[in-house]
Amino acid sequence: MIRKYSILFIVLLLNAAFVLSELHAQIITDGTLGPAASISGPDYQIIADLGKQAGNNLFHSFSEFSISAGESAVFTGPNSVENIISRVTGRNESRIDGFLRSQIPGANFFLLNPSGVIFGPHASLDMSGSFHVSTADYLRLGEDGRFDAVHPGNDVLKTASPSAFGFLGENPAPLLFKAAVPKLRRIIGE
Repeated sequence: MIRKYSILFIVLLLNAAFVLSELHAQIITDGTLGPAASISGPDYQIIADLGKQAGNNLFHSFSEFSISAGESAVFTGPNSVENIISRVTGRNESRIDGFLRSQIPGANFFLLNPSGVIFGPHASLDMSGSFHVSTADYLRLGEDGRFDAVHPGNDVLKTASPSAFGFLGENPAPLLFKAAVPKLRRIIGE
């Protein structure tokens, strides 16, 4: 009987932790590519000056990246950007339950978080380029470039387009969709 209550307590505790983490959405840059900053929400503006541009690639690095229902994260930058490449270097998974948007016409969007990414039932996308999300440890750029989410000191930022996701361990973190039928949608031309 005690074991049954212990398991019930653990389940309730885990559910409470999940709810509290969803309420505490935040976006914080880690300072490896631009200034370290806690960005104010609920309408987070991620401008190019918070990252680093190399050719047509715009790189962003966050220690935390999560948005709750009713919030938005909007990436902006010069029209010359072809790839917005973002990573999360902190130990927490990203919880995306709000509106993720790029205002750079035609830019492809990449999000890497080796700790995991969870899309909630209210998550939606608005970008005119392609969308890539992964729990990879790094992103290869051409043949010898590297954008590393686990060891940012190993970065070799190149102007080459992303060419492969790299995993260092055998058990990558999950990429989850919390809705029975994901409500992620691509909105083009709004």
